[in-house]
Amino acid sequence: MALVLGSFPLVPVVVIQLVFVAFSAVKIINDGYFRVNRQILNLFKVLLPFLIYSVLSSFFLTLLFEGIPVFSPKLGIDDQVDAQTPLVFSASNIGQSFYLFLNVFSVVAAVQIGFKVGARKVLNVWLLSGFIAAFFAFYQKLSQMGVVSFPTNFLKSNTIYDQAIDVTIGDFERISGTFTESSYAGNCIATFFVYYLLLLVLGRSNLKNIVLCCIYAWATIITTSSIGYIQIIAGLGLAVIFFNKKAFFPIITILLVFFVFGFSFLNSELLSVVLLEKTDSLSFLNRISSDIYSFGLFVSTDFLGVGLGSNRPSSFLMYMLSNVGLLGSILFFVFISMVIRLAFINKQCLISEKLALVGALISHLVGKLVGSPDLNFWFFWVLISVCIVVFSVEEGVSRKSLRKNDRDLGAVDAYQ
Repeated sequence: MALVLGSFPLVPVVVIQLVFVAFSAVKIINDGYFRVNRQILNLFKVLLPFLIYSVLSSFFLTLLFEGIPVFSPKLGIDDQVDAQTPLVFSASNIGQSFYLFLNVFSVVAAVQIGFKVGARKVLNVWLLSGFIAAFFAFYQKLSQMGVVSFPTNFLKSNTIYDQAIDVTIGDFERISGTFTESSYAGNCIATFFVYYLLLLVLGRSNLKNIVLCCIYAWATIITTSSIGYIQIIAGLGLAVIFFNKKAFFPIITILLVFFVFGFSFLNSELLSVVLLEKTDSLSFLNRISSDIYSFGLFVSTDFLGVGLGSNRPSSFLMYMLSNVGLLGSILFFVFISMVIRLAFINKQCLISEKLALVGALISHLVGKLVGSPDLNFWFFWVLISVCIVVFSVEEGVSRKSLRKNDRDLGAVDAYQ
């Protein structure tokens, strides 16, 4: 979806991020300091060096390895398997640097907002976004059945992106909803399925959570996204790890509804098409080839990579290694591990929600490692922001108490 100014389309999420970052900057300037606790400060001590290194890599490493054959982000993987594109500094490097800068400082803005409104409200807004994504997935399915008309001209109006519209796999029409393609839709919606599934196995077995878990399971199925299906499998694996005997009945209910829907309404052929026929396709083999080639790039550049936004493999791990190299990858995954660790440090409140978010983040990463290489996928950074806020912002702290701490400490690490 785009907001068109003249001939240039703006992505709404970018506009919202710019507003949030501007709000955060004004807030910090007015307060005279950055409200953050010590644990979040430690996160930023890793995240900001990652940002700086990645942005510098997009310029210097691209120039250093100019001319080396790469999978250009501007072209499809299938078009470059036999003849890669010589590396040159391009708008892709500038764009990816800008989006990464915006995403990182959106995390900063989210933390500021989290301290202001509380972790629960931030979490609820994120959960609402998942419901909207599932709603449009079902709405598109109804449009394919001829029940309603899907607003394609409104939701798919951004000419910057190559958006997958009316795509089929076998005899099945794929669902992308508000996303550019089905794989992104599945990667997003399955994350919410895992969140509610883990809430249930952790003992939060009320009717609302059961219904929402089923809704997200169904919505993931109709996207026909193999990434989403793999996330569902990962979620079921995490459910076994987190299992609580009190949750036996809701889990059995979900599994029954899940499989009855999947194998009767959509029929078992869908699973075969998505998980089996895909692996035999030329496109799948080309994606494997791009990952193998990208690992070769990582090795041939002495583990430096070719610079952020320079190479486009199929999996997230190969994207990181081939673009920002060993150092950038280590910084990023250390940052992610520190975010997850926060959930096990602060256990005063929202305990089930924190563990469910840990599982949701892990499953989302599993999906990205399989076939979603975009570092700057906005939903990924929103999920990271929500996790940081929920894991580290204490609920029940009065604003009066916060203001008192502001006056008494008046420093970057105000709430140690």
